[in-house]
Amino acid sequence: MGVSSFGFLTKGQESEPRVLKAQLALAATTARNTRVTSPLWAAACAILCSVGVFGNVGFASTVFWPFAQLLLEAWGWRVALAAFAGKRARRRSRPVPTR
Repeated sequence: MGVSSFGFLTKGQESEPRVLKAQLALAATTARNTRVTSPLWAAACAILCSVGVFGNVGFASTVFWPFAQLLLEAWGWRVALAAFAGKRARRRSRPVPTR
C-alpha cells in the first residue's frame, strides 16, 4: 500500500515510501551542494562582469559581493551550529523523569 502525496499531481498513481525517501534524499543533497557552489558561481559572474563580457565594472567592486555572500553564509552556518549545539546540550542536561 503506497502513500499518496500531492494527489493532484499523481492522477491515480500511488507513491511508494521508498521512492519518497529517495526523492527527499536527493533534494537534501542538492540543497547541501548549492551552499557550496553558490559562492563559486557568484565569483564566476563577478569575473565575467569585470572583464567586459557582461559589464565593465572594476574587479574589486565585483569581487566584494561574492566575498560578502561567503561571509554571510559562514555566519549563518555558525549560528545554525551554535543553535544545534545548544539544543543538544540542553537535551543532555535534562534530568531523566522517574516514575
